[in-house]
Amino acid sequence: MKYLVRPLLLALVLSLSGCGWLAGASGHIKKAEQAMGQGDYNRAVIELRGVVEKDAANKAAQLLLVRAHLQRGDLEAAQRALDAAAKAGATPVELAESRAKLLGYQGKLDQLLADIDAGKSDLAEPLRSLYRAHALLGLGRIAEAQLGYETLLVKEPALIEARLRSADAHAMLGRTQLALQQVDLALQTDPKSAEGWATRGGLLDVLERFDEARDARQKAIGLAPGQLSFTQYLALLSNSFMTALQGGDLQTARNVYKTMQGMTPGSPLVRLYASEIALAAGDVSVASADLTTLAGEVPDFQQVHAALITALLDKESFELALRQVDELVKASGEDRRAAAARGPIRAAAAAAQGSVERAVASASAQVLMGEPHIATRTLDAALVKYPDSADLAAGRIALDLQARRKSDALKRALALAESQPDKALALGMLAQAQVASREYAKAVDVYEQLWKVAPTADLAVALSRAKRDAKMADSPEPMRRWLQTKPEDYAVRLLLADAEATAGNPDQAQADYERILRAKPNTVIALNNLAIIYGQRKDPRALPMAKRAYDITPKAPVVADTYGWLLAQSGAAQQALPLLQAAVKGSPALPEMRYHLADVLARTGDREGARSMVLEALRGDEDFFGRDEALKLRDSLTKQ
Repeated sequence: MKYLVRPLLLALVLSLSGCGWLAGASGHIKKAEQAMGQGDYNRAVIELRGVVEKDAANKAAQLLLVRAHLQRGDLEAAQRALDAAAKAGATPVELAESRAKLLGYQGKLDQLLADIDAGKSDLAEPLRSLYRAHALLGLGRIAEAQLGYETLLVKEPALIEARLRSADAHAMLGRTQLALQQVDLALQTDPKSAEGWATRGGLLDVLERFDEARDARQKAIGLAPGQLSFTQYLALLSNSFMTALQGGDLQTARNVYKTMQGMTPGSPLVRLYASEIALAAGDVSVASADLTTLAGEVPDFQQVHAALITALLDKESFELALRQVDELVKASGEDRRAAAARGPIRAAAAAAQGSVERAVASASAQVLMGEPHIATRTLDAALVKYPDSADLAAGRIALDLQARRKSDALKRALALAESQPDKALALGMLAQAQVASREYAKAVDVYEQLWKVAPTADLAVALSRAKRDAKMADSPEPMRRWLQTKPEDYAVRLLLADAEATAGNPDQAQADYERILRAKPNTVIALNNLAIIYGQRKDPRALPMAKRAYDITPKAPVVADTYGWLLAQSGAAQQALPLLQAAVKGSPALPEMRYHLADVLARTGDREGARSMVLEALRGDEDFFGRDEALKLRDSLTKQ
């Protein structure tokens, strides 16, 4: 018996060892899942690598590793993990969604769409329809994507991802309210959707509901770990950081920075934001030293150069600031903002130390560098020394308007106008603040006062727009008033012609466009818009004029739409089709273009495509020229 004990004991030891390893592998996978749920994708990868290095055939670990790499944004590692998972026995169906995601992240949307349509993707429903719509959306075929999402949501109303991407499609088509409705439905289904709250924040920004947008982003940040990918989470935090910093909320910026520091310690972005906080707090020497080091380490990081230029301006190191502008222009090819900053930096250097002119010029350059909060500090410091300076007050009002602090801007503008009622600058800032606050009728009165002091072309245009927004009669009149003394101001005449057409005065608009073209025959906007007027009047000059505009700027969506529509009206629908498709792709938010494309799709035999496109054109309550005809087209296409 004693000779039998040793083999049995060895077998028992091996068996127990194997069970221990299996239990260990299971434990590592469980820890990885927990790390994934907490958003710690790096720790998840470490746990899973420990498993697959000892057991490459562990399918569960390999599949989870694919997900972890995708969430980290490491696409090469995700591809290797996909291949390893396939070797470990993962079925094509088990791998299908990860493959689809990887193709999307790689920008291979044409391939993703082709694979799905050819039945090569192995995606099961509803994922097949979901990723097909994703591919269409990414390729700019927004109306088709929207139809795909809506069809899917009829069957799967709780599919949050479809609803959120449907919201994205609405937003791309300019339908912000409809997009918000979709997001709110998604959040009713899942109130803890980080992506839902992040999307809601972006839409509320567009609607200028800024406090609600900030709160939505904060909810998204709180829910993000384990839901958003590393890249998505970092982008959300970065947006929140800059919003807080530029809004003067330094404490919130610091809190967001700490979170980012925990995610990616020592990264250039985190080091940049540490310097931004120091700069905002007034630690200019520390900020400029750190930014100088960082700019040398990552010379292509444009935001670092912009922050460094701002810091150098704060220190009044103008020559060094100009050198950094040159570096920024070199790194970015030709950064227009940086190039534009050269003028005010040179003006600041030439101005007397401590003067109003130096403060205004420095602040102007800081705004161009994307650091309006530092410009605010520059102007506030100067206002302490020169409290009666209209230039400083005007600059401060402009910064409030840029930061969307409308009530602050209006309050400052009223005070400036009261203290200096006869100054054109004070009146101009007051009118701008009133327009921003939607006090259009009051702005008209102020603009009229300003006209008596200093009539200009810009003032004529601003006054016309304020009258239009106040819904006053004959809003184009101020531009006509200007042109009585400056008849050769074709820039204003072009705006006047457009305003006349919009106001329902086609005869006057036609006369103005024709006058412009006699003096400047290659003015594309005049050619395009006059072709539209001619087309509406069945004038045979319409089509050749539209072609002239198209030949000059064939890539302009509005011009391609005009030429394509007039071609279709002349009977050349097949020739018009690619022009109208390109126009809709380039400018998908315009319903009139979608109606034109729908009409031509119907004429060329694609009834289903036409029906989808005309329904998109008519969605919502936006009015457009041709809406009645679009309704008739919809009715004809929906009849059996």
